[in-house]
Amino acid sequence: MSNSLQKNELRILVETSKDWMWAIDTHGVHTYSNPAVENILGYRPDELVGASSLKLLHPDDKKKVRTLLKTWIAKKRGWNGLLLRWKHKNGSYRYLESNAVPIIDAQGKLNGFRGVDCDVTERVQAQEELKSSKERYTALFDRQLDPVFIHDFQGNFIDANSAALELLGYTEEDIPSINFKTIISDDQLSHVMQEIAEIIQTGSQKKMQEYKLKKKNGGFIWVETKGSLIYKDGKPYAIQGIARDITKRKQAEEQLLIQHDLALAVSSTTDLIKGLALCLDAALKISGMDCGGIYFVNKITGALDLVHHKGLPVKFIKSVAHYDGGSPNAQLVMKGEPIYLEYVLLDVPKDKAEVKEKLQAIAIIPLKYKNRVIGCLNASSHIFSKIDGYQRNALETIAGQISNTVARLLAEEALRDREKKYRELFENANEGILVVQEGYVKFLNPKVLQFIGYTQEEITAQPLENFIYKDDREKAAEIYRQRMQGQTPIAVYELRIVNKSNKIRWIETNTVVVDWNGRSALLCFMNDITYKKQAEQEKIRIEKQLQQAQKLDALGTLAGGIAHDFNNILSAIIGFTELSKEDLPDDSPIVQYLQHVLQAGERAKDLVKQILAFSRRSETEKKPLRVSLIVKEALKLLRASLPSTIEIRSYIKADNCIVFANPTQIHQIMMNLCANAGHAMRERGGTLSVSLKQIDVDAASLAYHPELEAGEYLELTISDTGHGMSSEIMERIFDPYFTTKKKEEGTGLGLSVVHGIVKDHGGFITVKSDPDRGSAFNVCLPLIQEQEKQESIADIKPCRSWPQHVLLIDDEQELVDSNAQILKRLGSHVQTTLSSLKALELFQTAPKDFDLVITDQTMPAMTGADLAVEMLRIRSDTPIILCTGFSEKITIEKAKTLGIREFLYKPFTKRDLVIVINNIFGRSA
Repeated sequence: MSNSLQKNELRILVETSKDWMWAIDTHGVHTYSNPAVENILGYRPDELVGASSLKLLHPDDKKKVRTLLKTWIAKKRGWNGLLLRWKHKNGSYRYLESNAVPIIDAQGKLNGFRGVDCDVTERVQAQEELKSSKERYTALFDRQLDPVFIHDFQGNFIDANSAALELLGYTEEDIPSINFKTIISDDQLSHVMQEIAEIIQTGSQKKMQEYKLKKKNGGFIWVETKGSLIYKDGKPYAIQGIARDITKRKQAEEQLLIQHDLALAVSSTTDLIKGLALCLDAALKISGMDCGGIYFVNKITGALDLVHHKGLPVKFIKSVAHYDGGSPNAQLVMKGEPIYLEYVLLDVPKDKAEVKEKLQAIAIIPLKYKNRVIGCLNASSHIFSKIDGYQRNALETIAGQISNTVARLLAEEALRDREKKYRELFENANEGILVVQEGYVKFLNPKVLQFIGYTQEEITAQPLENFIYKDDREKAAEIYRQRMQGQTPIAVYELRIVNKSNKIRWIETNTVVVDWNGRSALLCFMNDITYKKQAEQEKIRIEKQLQQAQKLDALGTLAGGIAHDFNNILSAIIGFTELSKEDLPDDSPIVQYLQHVLQAGERAKDLVKQILAFSRRSETEKKPLRVSLIVKEALKLLRASLPSTIEIRSYIKADNCIVFANPTQIHQIMMNLCANAGHAMRERGGTLSVSLKQIDVDAASLAYHPELEAGEYLELTISDTGHGMSSEIMERIFDPYFTTKKKEEGTGLGLSVVHGIVKDHGGFITVKSDPDRGSAFNVCLPLIQEQEKQESIADIKPCRSWPQHVLLIDDEQELVDSNAQILKRLGSHVQTTLSSLKALELFQTAPKDFDLVITDQTMPAMTGADLAVEMLRIRSDTPIILCTGFSEKITIEKAKTLGIREFLYKPFTKRDLVIVINNIFGRSA
């Protein structure tokens, strides 16, 4: 490649760079600047070349650079990573990170420096915000009532609040030694690490997870937890989890599950010993004890005989297999009250069998039937000595089930005698009951026919799966298979069936294996829970709408706060700018600059109005409006925000047409529809067309809009060549919260807001679209004959009866200074104060000394409205002007009812101030 080509490529690279590339001589004077400086500091390159770079530096940085520049020149070296504040053309400061190298000629002489500056303003501001928020986060972290912990990606604890430490039994000094391997069981550890990997990949867990944790003292607890990523320097740093102790709930669930499975298991057996074995297994599992037995009482002798046992050696069993009716053990059981023993605390002989077996705790629970003791359940532990309340409750519950099982088996003959009566109950049951064998329904009660709508012959003639909704067939088949193989799947489950009307019904099902005509079958109990499911779905829908409403409300609150503070800032800017302009001769070039500042202030003022209008925090005032001006202004804004692959074409054929509308809302229609069009073409590019024309709408054309009137309308058409929409999507595009965008790209409110604005303006909106062929939105607004009222730009002079003594109150020093100076130049003597309480004290001292009171609304201790009420109590004819940047608590109407003469919105100009004072004291001739 030739030198000329290389230089040309280098020049292109420098000229198109987004970073500011520059060169200065040894005096700090700019000798070169690339175009990027205009985007960063607002200056064109030709405005900087020949000027000293030190003039644009912040005063504090200017001193530092002067000192450093001498060193760099002396040592002929550049610098790296130097952070400086540069003054933007608009008066603000930007943080730039500077890197430079010396320019040395062939003779070794230093001719200056060349460098690259990168705009890092947002990064510096973010760092300052992070620093200020860290202390707030730490306080919030420690005050959390729920356990909160932070760990790295290997499961090592980094931090934990007091609630988490107390839950696990650790102290703050133990935190570095805590790892998931020490607190999570081996069977759950791999799952935990998988969840960590998922959090790293997605940013947070999809749902709450349940884990069994080991405490420092060796005990176990169950927690429910969910984690999310913590970022440091923009990169994933650790995981923060919030936990909740669910030990009691898990114990209750485990107890219910064991009891339920036990009930199902023993209900299907006719063998007494098998039933007792199932019951004893359940008792040991639920209590955590490791051995035990079941005794029956001999009806004749009253003796206790061991009929089933588990977990005990044969030698021990021989010594405890029988207790005479007169023995202490038998007599204790016959009292019918549970007994819980910490065996090591009992004063018993050392040759006692229980002592030799080294049992630590024993539970003896009587078995009762019809208030008669028929036996007892014994459960013992070689490990722990204390039997807590949960274990006692669980053992007593299982004992009740054992009693019921024994009673059922002993009363089997009586149950058979009542078979006819049970059949009647079966047929009249309020839940569907059916028997399924080899995939076909063999028997069913009338309630099933109500669920499904078919006749008994239609149901039994085909496999049951034909009536199950297709997406649930695999689930139902798997549960059927597990049940028939003796496994214990989920006890109660939900599935959908399709009735004869082809409607889906939700069914809650419980199944158990039974013997049917000598072969195994499945007995199913079914309840129709369709209405419950619909209610749950409706609840979810309403909750989602509530969340969106809360988001909008939060946005409105934020907009109000921004408006208040920003309007105060703008008031000071506009006030001092007007004062500066008055102090300069008309031919001064600075007057033109100050006029630009005032114009920018007015644009900022309109921007605040737009924010308030979007958040519904301001009244939407309508006036005769030339829409073409709004359309042209919006297209200029759009050109900067849309990619260059999207061409914008405009066809403005109704340049002078007037509609009665709110300019902010018309601008919002344009931006919303054009932004959607841009989104539809962002991947492949295309053409965005905007047209404005006058149309005649007759009665036939308004057949779909009977609430409107025929006549002349202004039609705004926004079309694109994007991916288009299907008919299904088009039916829902104006629904609130409906969107085809990703979660982070939109809320689904844009088109519903546009639709609401158009309807509010007495117009209508239509849309045409085809997949892959683009979309076109037509907004039609009724025309009016009235022409736009042009506001007079002539100065308004103070009236003859202008107030001589004015009391001015505002808690912003800049606003007090600027407004006081304006009033003085208009001929008033002004007394100022930053405190509403101080103002009331001044007024109380001499209420007739003030011809006019001008007060801000939002102030500490006492609002402007409250101050006005107090002043009017002292002197009822006091003229008062209330100023506000934004307030939901006071409106023009409310201010008038309080006796306040005028209401002035910030930011206001000198002209605005003169108008409202003239309104009070009379206009000049």
